[in-house]
Amino acid sequence: MYNDSDHIKNNKKLKVLAFDVGLKHLAYAILTTNMYIDNTNGKNDINNKNSKNNTNNNTISYELHNYGLINLNSTSVFEACGTMVEMFNDNGSIRNINNDNIDNIVIETQMVSKMKAIAIGIKVYFLRNNISKDKIINFSAANKLSVYDGSINEQDFHNSKFSSKNVYLNNKKLALLHVKKLFQQNIDCMRTLEKLEKEDTAYDVAEAIITACAFGKKKYDEIIKERDRENKKKSTKVRKTRMYE
Repeated sequence: MYNDSDHIKNNKKLKVLAFDVGLKHLAYAILTTNMYIDNTNGKNDINNKNSKNNTNNNTISYELHNYGLINLNSTSVFEACGTMVEMFNDNGSIRNINNDNIDNIVIETQMVSKMKAIAIGIKVYFLRNNISKDKIINFSAANKLSVYDGSINEQDFHNSKFSSKNVYLNNKKLALLHVKKLFQQNIDCMRTLEKLEKEDTAYDVAEAIITACAFGKKKYDEIIKERDRENKKKSTKVRKTRMYE
């Protein structure tokens, strides 16, 4: 399990349940971020311009356990929340989530009042099911499209039915393309997304998956920064000690 204060062990795992909130559809993804942190002084870090080896010993990978789409098909927030609770109770992967097998429940921060109400409904559901409030995170996924750092085929993007002038829809399209790149070896995921694309719901599932990845990457980046700060302190202390020897 993940521990913010654990900077000794190199291997870290962060398991999250992430949601993409909507009035018609509620997508979810259960995913583990696997992190290997090199706790050396950073000499071999690819980001270190003075590195002779130019080798990055820090790695991050994502393991997708479960994902899906809940059809709320609601005309009001009240109805949507009622349907959501029923669906959660019928879904073993969600119903059986507890403090022992999940590190965080991640709900993307919502700007629209109706979506905010559904997000609150999700939080209340898990609080009533004995999930610690500290584990339920409202997460701004503004940088979620930075998770995949490879290239996207521009032709694939421009062949999309989404207009390039619509930023919101473009981001949903890009999220799906990024998920396809990140999990291209996951045959079941690829088949599911292909099937959902025909129903225009693949984008919602992709948003939930990429949000889970973005949260994991944020934690990973925070650990790297903390490691670098600690190593800098140690290095400064050593230099000062040598000065007085």
